[in-house]
Amino acid sequence: MSSNAANNMPTLAYIAERTMTAECTLNRISYLDGSFFQGRKSIIHQTLLVVYLFLLQVPKGTISTMTGLSLPTVRSIVKDIYQVMEVDLRIEDVQVGGVGSDGQPIVVEIDESKFGKRKYNKGKRVDGVWVVGGVERTPERKVFLLTVPNRNQNTLKLIIDTFAKDGNI
Repeated sequence: MSSNAANNMPTLAYIAERTMTAECTLNRISYLDGSFFQGRKSIIHQTLLVVYLFLLQVPKGTISTMTGLSLPTVRSIVKDIYQVMEVDLRIEDVQVGGVGSDGQPIVVEIDESKFGKRKYNKGKRVDGVWVVGGVERTPERKVFLLTVPNRNQNTLKLIIDTFAKDGNI
């Protein structure tokens, strides 16, 4: 350890000699590997600023202007934020219903719909996907939506048992 005379701040000097042999390869490991910041060309503090502004619900165009990053870069970071949130989402976070704070059961409305497109509004079968969802009748309006491959009784019962808490109407 040496001392910098100009500002009396200690500096760390480390010099290492490396020799390469036929079996040895030089591998570098970044402290960013395996993190949210891995593979990003933007500076870490810019990425953190994008995350902060996103959480404040600032529009992406404004974030781009404020940070000096391009709009595609901001979109990429926001997309990755959504992916991190999706991985962190647990079943308990999306369960609806149960018993309210007043001891009364919470009403949950559950419905199913088929999402698809009809050509020329003809009366043919619609190719699409079935979506089952439920929403609470509370000020919070908690909701869950789930695509289902088939809508038989067993599938719907499993979905209701998984996403609707006990004690609701």
